[in-house]
Amino acid sequence: MNLPDFQNPTSLNRRMSRFACGAILAALLGGCAAPRQFPSPTAKWRNSIGQLQYVNPKRSVIGDVLVAWQGGRDFQLEFTHGPVPLMKLQIDSDLARVESAVVRIPWQGSAAHAPKPLRSWIALRDVFTQLAAQPPSATRAVLESNEKPAWKAEAAMDAAGPAHLRVEFRETGERFVFHFAR
Repeated sequence: MNLPDFQNPTSLNRRMSRFACGAILAALLGGCAAPRQFPSPTAKWRNSIGQLQYVNPKRSVIGDVLVAWQGGRDFQLEFTHGPVPLMKLQIDSDLARVESAVVRIPWQGSAAHAPKPLRSWIALRDVFTQLAAQPPSATRAVLESNEKPAWKAEAAMDAAGPAHLRVEFRETGERFVFHFAR
């Protein structure tokens, strides 16, 4: 006897098995940790837009940069060359996330334990935090940190913050030169 497909016990069992497998798969995937949502800059954040020249012993790249920071906790940097995103860095407290043309797979983890090629990029948060602590009347700032990665920064300042900033990392030979238009 031929039963309609919905009345056929074998067909019904197959469909129920597929449904059960699909439900289990959805539950498992739903439990996977999604990348952390970092805070979006607000009016309280300081923002600077301009150009960045990044130099390391192997190459030099110039592109557009957007830097946003709030206190010593939140920091974001987007570095692009034309339509190509070169580096997107987000830090919230000790958690950092990096998406880069250099690092093919996005990295997320403790800022204090970042992979070696990212440490200088992450240390830029400390540079901008120290620059923000300069008095509003400062026209020049020279800052230095001997913590790893050690860096030295020189900045021409105006009321809005750094107008020109040069940061050098001695150990890696990396140099960041920012020119901000605001």
